[in-house]
Amino acid sequence: MKKFLLIGGAVCLILAASVAAYIAPALSSRSIVEVESEIFIPTGADYDTLLALLGEEGEHITDLARFERVASLKGLSKSVRAGRYILKEGMRAKSVV
Repeated sequence: MKKFLLIGGAVCLILAASVAAYIAPALSSRSIVEVESEIFIPTGADYDTLLALLGEEGEHITDLARFERVASLKGLSKSVRAGRYILKEGMRAKSVV
């Protein structure tokens, strides 16, 4: 029984560390927008269209992976809102999403 509890505890710690390693960098205070820019998301656009509009890394945002991680955590991949958005210098991923 002790062995089972020890193994179960170790597995829980590993899972918690993995989740923290995935979430923490995405929510950090590092900026992903270095230069102010404007992006227009048309009506009916889906998540893949949004990623295409954001373009290559550095065009609108500097860390596309961080953006995608936060977008996934906040459910953006399921509901993209049309509109015109201003990406201001110094914005963090959480603010962009």
